[in-house]
Amino acid sequence: MNSISHILNGDALKQGFPKRIPGELIIVRECLIEGDVSRRDLDGFFASRISWLGEAYNESRENYKRRVKQEFKKILNLDKKSEINLWFEEDLFCQVNLWFVCYLLKLIDAENVYLIKPESQDRYGFGG
Repeated sequence: MNSISHILNGDALKQGFPKRIPGELIIVRECLIEGDVSRRDLDGFFASRISWLGEAYNESRENYKRRVKQEFKKILNLDKKSEINLWFEEDLFCQVNLWFVCYLLKLIDAENVYLIKPESQDRYGFGG
């Protein structure tokens, strides 16, 4: 294995992520349960998301490209032999984002992927 990466669903999880755990952090900053996700090609998908989020939430194109799309590009640039840990909970918001991340990992033929879930059914999930 070449490296270790942790794909986290959101900045809130990043804030509480233990610094003692080694590896690169990749943050998913999307809300794929809302808006248009119908485009099959990635360039079209990202263009559609930028447009929709700009209209719905006044999100700037530059901010989306820098803070959201760039993180997805990190996933696409991972070595397929890297250890990839997915930190997602079981609610619909997390699961839809997880499905998209799994799609990206399939594109790179990732071989060492692990799902990390909260230890208990605490209503606060990882925050608990």
